[in-house]
Amino acid sequence: MSSGTVRFHVIFLKSLILHHFERGGPNAAPIHLHLLTDKASGYILEGILGSWRINKLRYTFYSAEPYYFLGMAPEPFNVYYDLTEFGGGKQSFSYNGGVIMWNLQRLTMKKWEALYKPAYERALKVFTRLTAAEQTLMTVVIMENPEILYRLSCHWNFQLYEGVIPEECPSTWNRPPAPDLLDPLILHGDRYDKRELDFSLNEPKTLANHVDDLWHHYIVIRSRIIQLDGYAFRHEPLEAPQFSFLR
Repeated sequence: MSSGTVRFHVIFLKSLILHHFERGGPNAAPIHLHLLTDKASGYILEGILGSWRINKLRYTFYSAEPYYFLGMAPEPFNVYYDLTEFGGGKQSFSYNGGVIMWNLQRLTMKKWEALYKPAYERALKVFTRLTAAEQTLMTVVIMENPEILYRLSCHWNFQLYEGVIPEECPSTWNRPPAPDLLDPLILHGDRYDKRELDFSLNEPKTLANHVDDLWHHYIVIRSRIIQLDGYAFRHEPLEAPQFSFLR
């Protein structure tokens, strides 16, 4: 992360700390954050986290390098990706690099070039350009090497892009309550206008039918987390922001 995005990461850290200790109660496991930052953002975040003085929170900063290795969740788009040129078929999902984890130990067991270079060279022969950049390449590599992928639930990459169809990822935001229905776990604001300055505490009263409804849910939750004073994290138990779209 860079210094220009620190304020957004502070919201994330508040959410992480709140939900972890809220759900874990007095016996919640300690958190040890490993943060990859540039020098400026490292200084800023270290000051903020230090001022909160949370007993069960530790953090280690690492200097950002110009390269790194990074499961992924499928894109909930109602479109078909034609991969017949690569020996596959048409499929109703792709993979998005916005929320991705790499198992470094397993990845280094096989040379990077052995996975990506052949797919890249073939892609250039089939397409004049990779329309989704590295994500197109990732989709091809995963299709050819399915054993490298652990497929996560779409709730770990809950998309807020304009082209998303909410029904593609059923959740508590767009479905009536059910025992096996999950909340969105990681929100992915992958759109040009991320509405970063929007603030609202008006809770939705209906289920989400459109992507704008999803954004309303997101903005209300984000606004409540913004309101949390970091110094309050020194005290236990923490109280989660009250949120219900049924009110």
